[in-house]
Order: sequence, then structure tokens, then C-alpha cells
Amino acid sequence: MTRIDRLSGIAAAAAALVGIVWASHAPMTAHASADAMLRLAWSALPERIETCRERSDEELEHLPQHMRQRVECEGAAAHYRLTVRVGERLIATEIVHAGGLRQDRRIYVFREFAVPVGDQSVTVQFERVEAPDTHHARATEHHQPTGAVPPRLAFVQRVRFQPRAVMLVTYDPERRELTASEGSVPSAQ
Repeated sequence: MTRIDRLSGIAAAAAALVGIVWASHAPMTAHASADAMLRLAWSALPERIETCRERSDEELEHLPQHMRQRVECEGAAAHYRLTVRVGERLIATEIVHAGGLRQDRRIYVFREFAVPVGDQSVTVQFERVEAPDTHHARATEHHQPTGAVPPRLAFVQRVRFQPRAVMLVTYDPERRELTASEGSVPSAQ
């Protein structure tokens, strides 16, 4: 290695070091806005919606003995409509479905919305899209996976949003309801 190669290597290393030191001291603004943040974050099991029918005696005769069940059910995971309002303003509405190729896994909700500072009423609704039970379809408690989301969840609260603060709305599976995190500040009515 020649002397010029060594000097150019040292110069390149020194330039990189100066660049790193300068970049680490450069001012950075994570959020240019003073708005607050409304964050929705939860995961849960969806309800299972089953469509059942009774097999005829003729159908049962064509089945092996161990497969002869009078009632045949096909099912799928429920879909949910997520609606978010801050004050009178609708800020989101969308259909949420379970994960996985067959949509048979957990539902994951993670959304963030910038919200003006001050007192605001917050409404978050999470409702099953499929129609209520009929004689063809059922979504009964004893057929639901443990911890399945109920058909309708709603969070309605008046909140005082602080500048650059985050209010977290999440699902409590034990109480089976949407709740706000401890860091959220309820408004003085």
C-alpha cells in the first residue's frame, strides 16, 4: 500500500466522521404540527358466522358411518365496519377483515389520525357487517372462539387533546369493550 493510498483512506475516514458528527447534531422535527394524535390499536378474534342446513336421510345414507351428521355447517369469519368520528367530522370508515389467506386469523387494527388540539368528542364504532342471525345463519356464543369480538363495539367519550399527545383506543378482551389508554385525558365536562 502506498503512502498516497493511506493518506486518501485517512482523509475519507475523517470526512465520514465529520459527516456523522454533523448529522447527529442536526435539528430534527418529528412532528411539524402541534396537532394531537388519535391512535387505534388492537387485535382480536372475529366472530364465526355459520350457515347450516339439515341433511336428508338419502344424503346421510351415501356417507360413511363416521361422517353421518344430521346438520352440516359452513362458516367464515365476520367482517367489521370501523367508523371514526371526531366532533361532527367523519374521519374514517372502512371494512376490516381477519388476516390470513382464508381470513381465518386475528383481526389487526392499527390506524392513526391527526386531531386538532382542544376538547373533542371521539366516537369509534366497530360493527359486524353481516346481518343479524337468521334461521339459515348463526353466530351463537357456544360456537364462538374464546375471546371473539362481539357484534358491536362503541367508544364514545369527550376528550381534551393536548399538543403532540397521543390518545390510544384499544380493545379490552376481558371486558369485551373499547377503552382509552391511561395516558388519554378525559375532558372536564
